[in-house]
Amino acid sequence: MTGPARENFAYFMVKIAKNAEGFIAVTPASYVSAPKFGVLREIIEDHFRGGDVFVFDNVPDTLFRGYKFGSTNTSRTNFVRAAITVCSPNHDRWRITPIIRWRSVSRARMFANCSSLLSDLKKSRRGEWAKLPPGLGPLGDWLSEAPQAIGDLIVKHVTPHSLTVALTPRYYISASFRPLDRGSKAVLHFRTAEDRDMAALVLNSSIPYIWWRALDGGVTLPRRVLETTPVPRIDELDQSLLNALLHDEEVSLVTKMNAGKVNENIKRLRHLVARLNKALIPPTDLDLDLIYAEDMFR
Repeated sequence: MTGPARENFAYFMVKIAKNAEGFIAVTPASYVSAPKFGVLREIIEDHFRGGDVFVFDNVPDTLFRGYKFGSTNTSRTNFVRAAITVCSPNHDRWRITPIIRWRSVSRARMFANCSSLLSDLKKSRRGEWAKLPPGLGPLGDWLSEAPQAIGDLIVKHVTPHSLTVALTPRYYISASFRPLDRGSKAVLHFRTAEDRDMAALVLNSSIPYIWWRALDGGVTLPRRVLETTPVPRIDELDQSLLNALLHDEEVSLVTKMNAGKVNENIKRLRHLVARLNKALIPPTDLDLDLIYAEDMFR
């Protein structure tokens, strides 16, 4: 039984978990966080005391092919993230990597050092296995305890107060006050300008990117992940930061040709994202560079 998953690999993982003393499985990485695989995760945890899960942004070859739902990109390769799950009777705790990014020049270093990216498994309130880099567990705990989420601020009807978020992120997530000419996007409406501005501060910081990489990290940004993005307590809106965001949209508009169409997005300046992080995230020595790294082994 795999619940609503309806995926052949999930069926075989359940059979293996129930009948084997250990296993090594190469599967789509979606099973570690997608809600439909919740039953599968529970069964694996029920039958094994621990294991190591290596999650890859790209793999040594095109293990999985095909279009990704929600994306207009015409590429048919590497559109499904891969996970290598290793379980044995000797494992006594669960560990997981962040989504491992690497380039071909770092292949040997990646295989030699990817185990250094394993850290103790953290789970969300909904049971997703969070893919966090080593050292970011406390930040994940803090985000999970946030008093509200983006979904608490948005409304279903159209209002004058909106933000637009691109739904095909790769190396950043941002929210724009202006409309974006692109195919895959979410237009979020808010009851008040204050709610919109609060969401703008959060969605242009590193928080949504960390959250997405931990709980999904596929080709698209699922609405469930966007709407559960934590909103930390903000006692007073920083007007200087809001003004900086508005000004930045004039200089940080980027375009990309995709499937014959120009797609707009806002790529926030790094120093502005750093200012937002400083205002929203408690002072720590945490290094977020690994979250954004295109190659984690250089």
